[in-house]
Amino acid sequence: MRPYLAVIADSFRSAFASRVLWLALLAIYLFLAAIAPIGYHEVFTTSFRWPDFANGTRMKAMLARAIDEPVGPDVLETPAGRIARYLPDELQRNLRQVAAGQEVRIRLDILADGLNSLLDSDLWYDPTVWASAPRLRELRELEQLGEEELHDDLRRRLGRLRIEAALPGVFESRGSRSIALTYAGMPFPTIFQVEKSQFQMVLNHFVLRVIIDWVLGFIMIFLGILVTAAIIPDMLQPGSLHLLLSKPVSRPLLFLAKFVGGCAFVFVCVSQLILGLWLIAGLRLDVWNVRLLLCIPVCVFLFSVFYSVSAVAGLKWRSPILAIGLANLFGAGCLLIGFAATLSDSFIVERDRITGLTTTGETVLASTRGGHLRRFDRSNGRWVDLFPDDTGGSDRVIPPVTLSGGHVVTARVRGGRINLFGSGATPLLVIREGVDGPPEPSIELPAGTRELIPGRDGELLALNTGELLVANRSQWDGGSAENSAEPKRDEAPAQSAGAGFGDWLPKLVKMMGGASDGFQSVLPPRTSLLSPNSVALDPAGDRVFVFSGGKLLRLDRKPAGPDGPRFDLTAQSEVQTNGKTARLRLLGETVVIFREDESPLFLNDLFEPIEVDPDVTAAIAELSIATAVACPGAFGDAAVIAIQTRNGQAWLLGDDGGLSLDRIRRVSAVEAMHWDRTTGRLWLAHQVDRLSAWQLSADAAAGSDSADALSRLAAAGPAVVHRPTVSGWRLVERYLVTPLRTVTPQTGELGETIAAIVSGEDSLQMPLAAGDDVAATQRYNIWRPLLTCGGFVAVMLLLGSIYFSRTDF
Repeated sequence: MRPYLAVIADSFRSAFASRVLWLALLAIYLFLAAIAPIGYHEVFTTSFRWPDFANGTRMKAMLARAIDEPVGPDVLETPAGRIARYLPDELQRNLRQVAAGQEVRIRLDILADGLNSLLDSDLWYDPTVWASAPRLRELRELEQLGEEELHDDLRRRLGRLRIEAALPGVFESRGSRSIALTYAGMPFPTIFQVEKSQFQMVLNHFVLRVIIDWVLGFIMIFLGILVTAAIIPDMLQPGSLHLLLSKPVSRPLLFLAKFVGGCAFVFVCVSQLILGLWLIAGLRLDVWNVRLLLCIPVCVFLFSVFYSVSAVAGLKWRSPILAIGLANLFGAGCLLIGFAATLSDSFIVERDRITGLTTTGETVLASTRGGHLRRFDRSNGRWVDLFPDDTGGSDRVIPPVTLSGGHVVTARVRGGRINLFGSGATPLLVIREGVDGPPEPSIELPAGTRELIPGRDGELLALNTGELLVANRSQWDGGSAENSAEPKRDEAPAQSAGAGFGDWLPKLVKMMGGASDGFQSVLPPRTSLLSPNSVALDPAGDRVFVFSGGKLLRLDRKPAGPDGPRFDLTAQSEVQTNGKTARLRLLGETVVIFREDESPLFLNDLFEPIEVDPDVTAAIAELSIATAVACPGAFGDAAVIAIQTRNGQAWLLGDDGGLSLDRIRRVSAVEAMHWDRTTGRLWLAHQVDRLSAWQLSADAAAGSDSADALSRLAAAGPAVVHRPTVSGWRLVERYLVTPLRTVTPQTGELGETIAAIVSGEDSLQMPLAAGDDVAATQRYNIWRPLLTCGGFVAVMLLLGSIYFSRTDF
């Protein structure tokens, strides 16, 4: 073993003797010295920016409607009216033009600047006017502080919270603190409106990954190939080779020792850079992430892929220049194949990936990321498009739901993948049971609708950023194609040039996301939803539970009025979520709040805490939950929630006198879930567009209690499996692109492996573009690049060892 260790040590000495190594180390130290002065400090989130607006159209409509509202002894002034009348004059003129019915485009950054102009004073604030505005905990705590305790930043923070309270349903959820970067003590010109935990996530998932991908994955590998390309050809020189072979060494092991020694150059450089980044991230940014050090062997492994080509080429042709050229050509080939695979994923596979799922009778319908609405044809084993002009494009299809009576409703939001509100009106689309034709347009949906929720007796609830609205069956089932036809892409709504405020008022209400024809609000008067929000109905449809920006509301049904269903507020409470995503679901009579990166909350119907098994809650907290579906009626009286995680796993949370949590084993890459109470089946869409169903009915639990039945079924296989056939470009992807990326080392995907190592997570929640939680999740391919690259290196080293042992030099 000593001779081989001596060869490796000699390679280390050769690396340290290289001038290129010292130049590379100098460049690394200069780079580390350049980024070392970067620091940060936390400040209060005060100023508004255009990304803060979740619903800019709603804000424009609210301000336009309130700017000239009548004010008098018998008419109460509204907070929105106070704000509108203190905005800059030019902005006020534009809002009055909007109120008069004119199409005026007001940029979001102008609206943000107008709101920011109010933060330096509180002349616009009147406690009496704001008495009815929703007040969350932070606002109440700041208002209790004395004047001497309110410094300038706190005053501006207080002003921002009052504006947010006056315009509910308008703003994205933001933390109370932001990150202000500094360089050598000098502040950056902008502030990052993210909290420290989110700042660390950005560092781990993006910044460090980019540095490692480009500085190490490109520059360092190129320099490493330049330096190490001559190691194998120099070994084959007559004097050097004869001296080495005069010792009792094996030729294959000698070749492998030279290969390992050739990696010494990159190991020395990589360890210096990553160790420096780790120290800077810890000392300057308070991010002590030990997992960053694991990137050292991964980066050396990445270099070994390219060096294996260089080593075998140098062994065959004994030319360093040819070895460098072939290694670069190989890298270009990997880049092209990786680029083609990325295009295939983005424009072929992703467009067919299911985002929503429902069933009616024996029919399965699904929406996809590409803006398609499809029905599964069991006779042919394939998906059939339901839109006649189904080109997808930038459209977003709201996940379909099944109402009582077997009718399915959905909607196609034109341009909704880019803008949640789309372009133009969005009609509700009805697919009647037993009808295979295209969906029928019905009544217009409220602006910005992102989720449809089935109620009782054919009722339909629509959830957007600021409202929860309901329409009964007579309203949506009475819509006709003649008076509710879906607008064409280039068709603009007709408008009278002389329309006054009275004629324009209904449109302003629709712009705000309020009630459209056929829909009415479920929420109490002067109440709007805050972001993030979530809604759940009890199985009977008599109670609606709402989570809204940290507040919990319970709405109980009361006798219907002439306009439709009505609900009363019967209970409310607050939940601390720190501005992060939270999802409300019902586990039988228990209200469950799934909080991001925290243990879930279990509450009764009055929002009082319930004691549950802490081991189960800790296990749930470890899951990165993408969505959850309540399964009322599963196993008789047992309560079940199906959970889908961001990494594509499916879990069953059961409560039959005690909590249990079991993973559904024989499925991966889950895309969407649907509970069919009629048949007792839990349907899962997985691996892009495949379907499987698990039987969770009482018959399946016969002979065992519900907890045992859950465990048994979670480990068992599905009762129904559908593997759709593919055609067109999907055939090219399956039989050409996939084999190529399997046999070719996917060096570009090692960046995802590095991101997973640094962050400690196997998926990433992306910013929501259109309210689609699951579609906004990126799953990392951790093992595929390791296997393809590792297999390639093993094959190249095996070929090199065989050639070296059988060739007379």
